[in-house]
Order: sequence, then C-alpha cells, then structure tokens
Amino acid sequence: MINVHFRVVGIYFGCNPGDSNSATGQITVQVQDKPTVYDVMKAVAIKVASGSVPGVNLFGFQPSPAAVGAEVHSISVEYSVPPRANRPYPPGIYILEDSKTSNPNQVLQYYIIDSNGVQKNRNNDTAVFTLPPDVEILDGDTVLWRQVSICNGPNGGFRSRSIAKRSLEMMRKS
Repeated sequence: MINVHFRVVGIYFGCNPGDSNSATGQITVQVQDKPTVYDVMKAVAIKVASGSVPGVNLFGFQPSPAAVGAEVHSISVEYSVPPRANRPYPPGIYILEDSKTSNPNQVLQYYIIDSNGVQKNRNNDTAVFTLPPDVEILDGDTVLWRQVSICNGPNGGFRSRSIAKRSLEMMRKS
C-alpha cells in the first residue's frame, strides 16, 4: 500500500502542505501499489463519502465506473463551507467539465508530481485515467488535475490582432 496526495486545481480541492486557507487541507489516500489515476480518484470519493474530508459533502467524477481506456469528462466537489478562507467563494457545487466541441477545447489533464514538486509524467493522453500512467505513481506522489484550453484551430479575429499590435507597440516604446 502507498499514500498518494490528490488535488484539483480550479475547484480548490486539496492543497499544498501548509496551506491554511484550504477548507480541505491536503488530501491523502491509501491505494495498492501501481495504481491508475482512476484508483486514486475512487479512493478519494470513498474517503469523502465516509465524512473524512471536512467541509466536503461529495466528490464525484464522470465516467464512474469507468471502462478501460476511458477519459474523464467531469470532476465535481460539493462544499458545505467556503472552499478558500482567503477568497470570497461560497459553499456549493464546483465542477470542471470538458468541452471538446468549442474552440478552444476545454480539457482535463492530470499531472503526477513527485514529493519534491517535480512533474514526472508527459502530458499525452492525460485525460485517460483508467490505464496505467506513463510513469508509476509512487508513495508520496501527488495526482493533480487541472482544466486547460487547447485551440483546435484559429480562433482570433480582427479585435485580437488589433490588441496584440497595440501591446507590441507599447512594449517597443517602453
């Protein structure tokens, strides 16, 4: 068995050690050796359901259960308290969802961070969470999810070109 930390950036779930502004504190779960990211997330959901994460009523993700090779489509947390003490975020349900029909696409990616804060995995196919990751998750590692925007084609227009040109002119003058 190994201990793995877990965070979701953007919905304030989990934190770095010593962050006193987080409602959840650092989230750690115990999983079997060589877990998938899905195994870690399932352990987190069970831990939250048992009442072991103060201020959180529910942690969920879709698809769940997930087939081998599945990509995560959403991650949600229901807070009974404000998720951050230093920011005006109210209790409630916070959700990140992918949207692969827009430009830019909103996608969820995970990172495996070692105990020294160094990212271990590549970011290829990191929405696929039911297969073994490209690096082994070890004791003390952190699985961190975040939502990123990826352009699937040009999405700027005249206004964005104008803003970029103005910014460039101001940089040249300064």
